[in-house]
Amino acid sequence: FRRIVLMERNRHPEFGDLFNEHYIEKQIDFFTKLMKYWISEGIIKNGDAKAMAISYFSPIIALIYYVDNNNDKYDEAINDIKIHIAEFNRIYGVK
Repeated sequence: FRRIVLMERNRHPEFGDLFNEHYIEKQIDFFTKLMKYWISEGIIKNGDAKAMAISYFSPIIALIYYVDNNNDKYDEAINDIKIHIAEFNRIYGVK
């Protein structure tokens, strides 16, 4: 579904709106709520939850799109995501 919406968004502007809503805005909202929860539980440091959400989410979605066009890079992308999450935890995690 995501690939179809991406391909058709240039011909149908409403697809671009649909893509932004489902794959960007809703994801940022979800991860912002998750960061607020993690902050409240003392899992991560106090900070701007939305900025943290974007920092967490953006590299992951970029790697997903990268793999869409480079299927042979799947294992590398999974490893990069694991490294990204570990680095996020190092920066924002409570020790």
